Amino acid sequence: MTSLAIMILLDRLETGWSPKTDEIHPDVPQHDALNWSWAFDGHAIECQTIDRMGQIYGDILYVSRYQDWALTSTAFLWFHDDEESEKVRYLGG
Repeated sequence: MTSLAIMILLDRLETGWSPKTDEIHPDVPQHDALNWSWAFDGHAIECQTIDRMGQIYGDILYVSRYQDWALTSTAFLWFHDDEESEKVRYLGG
């Protein structure tokens, strides 16, 4: 069901819909991508979890124009730069 929900979400994003946390189908995992950066020549996203564990997401399907979120084949990522990442960690997400 997750891949179907992700494909439906991709269709919505491609038509100009602006995502909000509570409007994304619950079958689509959402993650805070802390201290994120591009990896593998822009073909993947490298980030940290709230507990500073490294994570890599490949198969990028869609990235917002302002690079504040992205959809991959496995999850929806909310991007946070270095300063925002520390705030998220401090506040607990």
